[in-house]
Amino acid sequence: MQLDISLLPQEAVNRENKCIIVLDILRASSTIVTAFDAGCKSVLPVATVEEARQLKDENPAMLLCGERNGLPPQGFDLGNSPVEYTAQTVSGKDLILTTSNGTRAILGAERNSTVLIGSFLNLDAVLEKALSTGRDILIQCAGTDGAFSLEDTFAAALFTDAFNRRVCNLDIGDGARWALYSVKGMAPVKDDFSTFEIQTVLRNSAHGKRLAAAGFDDDLTFCARQDTTDVVPYLNADKLIVNKSEKE
Repeated sequence: MQLDISLLPQEAVNRENKCIIVLDILRASSTIVTAFDAGCKSVLPVATVEEARQLKDENPAMLLCGERNGLPPQGFDLGNSPVEYTAQTVSGKDLILTTSNGTRAILGAERNSTVLIGSFLNLDAVLEKALSTGRDILIQCAGTDGAFSLEDTFAAALFTDAFNRRVCNLDIGDGARWALYSVKGMAPVKDDFSTFEIQTVLRNSAHGKRLAAAGFDDDLTFCARQDTTDVVPYLNADKLIVNKSEKE
């Protein structure tokens, strides 16, 4: 089995017939996982605010969700903060979601690949789902506004480390190995990072600092939690869903 990391969506190559794990830790992938954990039916990722509003006009029962510059555009039902996505708000609902980075990364994945949504919240469940596909794995970092993001690459390295511990003779690509070496250099004698240590990385990232300054400090704490749910959203045609058993 081969595994590699793409640090940015535009840099990804050889994406066909892979299991692609999309990571946008702050915050789209964490929010999507939380929405399904709270019982939403589906999430429709779209690229632009205009497209999202048009879909809302055509489907008024759907919730219009997302952000630009970290904040919900005018008229949106929800932003991109995972703490907003409670069972009371989203259970049984279909969602339209557009974000600055995460939804674009999802939409850029090859349709003949298996596309999973990963986060710290469902890390272990994503590992199991990805391994069950029997496909080579590409961890796709969303990045921030077209640039490298510390939090996504850090998470990708922890995913790589977890895969490496589970798969004998895993063929790790240069991108994944570089990320893995970088993280191991932060804590060379440790196998795991604590939730507090993950929070520290998120808070020291450029995007994390911007979110904290905008009043979303609680999101950084929330997104650093590990293995709080077994749900693994995956792309089915144009929308994200989960298997019913994962929500039970």
